Amino acid sequence: LYACPGEEFILVADGEEASYLWQDNSTEPTYTLTQTGDYSVTVTNACGVATDGMRAEYQAPLQIDLGLDTFLCGEEVLNISINSNAIGYLWQDGSTLPNYTIREPGTYILEAFNECQTVIDTLVIKPCQICDMRAPNIFSPNADGKNDRLQFFANCEILSFELKIFSRWGDLLFESRDPSQTWDGNFRGEASPVGVYVWVVAWETLENGIPKSLTQTGNVTLIR
Repeated sequence: LYACPGEEFILVADGEEASYLWQDNSTEPTYTLTQTGDYSVTVTNACGVATDGMRAEYQAPLQIDLGLDTFLCGEEVLNISINSNAIGYLWQDGSTLPNYTIREPGTYILEAFNECQTVIDTLVIKPCQICDMRAPNIFSPNADGKNDRLQFFANCEILSFELKIFSRWGDLLFESRDPSQTWDGNFRGEASPVGVYVWVVAWETLENGIPKSLTQTGNVTLIR
């Protein structure tokens, strides 16, 4: 007997005024099959003893795994090779091979099937992430409501942040661990003079799903 996962079959031992003994010592006249194995029954009545048996083969559940969603950077390609008990495959673009090469971001769907089941798995390939920190190269803290504060912007999620701003002579004028905190151009309550200031920002993020520590340096011109 060849069966699909989850199927049940009932074996019936036929005999009048008989006793029954199955391979696991069950004594009922019927036996329910749910898994692969060898099954046998001995039937005894006034006429004698008879034994019969069979082999049941249950197909393993059909499983496919395209892996976790991931990122594709530059000229990278992702080669997928499916090893399963499927007899057929169908990708989202009509390909019917178990091997597939991914060259660009997108959503990839594989349908696999055999005599018993059909299963579907989906893989999302995201564009490469390059985390960058930016700030204006000029700001004017003159209280006119326009570009009055020096603020930093990132194109990624910031997990930790440290900003330091220095004068041209290397004096530390401002520091912050809060990316939403901005510099108003003052130092110890006094307006800093017009000129060029150096900033150094260090931050941690997840880039392409991988924790990464980054440091960036730049300068900004303060005008009034």
